[in-house]
Amino acid sequence: RHCDDGFTFLTPIGLHYYLPAYMTTELVDPETADCLLDSLIGLFQGDRHYSGERYLAFWQLLDSAQLSLVGRWLDHYQTAYHFNDSTIFEVETARSWIASFPRIQSGG
Repeated sequence: RHCDDGFTFLTPIGLHYYLPAYMTTELVDPETADCLLDSLIGLFQGDRHYSGERYLAFWQLLDSAQLSLVGRWLDHYQTAYHFNDSTIFEVETARSWIASFPRIQSGG
């Protein structure tokens, strides 16, 4: 939970390195990681806080297996946090953002 503040300060390589830990923390202990949830779903949606050039560089680091894991995390998010229609909208927005992002041929 105390690492949430650092999420937005990570470089693309740092975010790429720590993303599995952030995702796992939310899966293992969602109550403790509650503040990470907004950061993760915001990143996966490419919202205004996570759509700058450095975050675009982050997405270029992900290969197809890692993108698949992000998709599986989104499945979990939709199932675990299905409070209202906004969750469905967030997941659809995230999937659309991820699908439309240009992939580097050699890396992803």
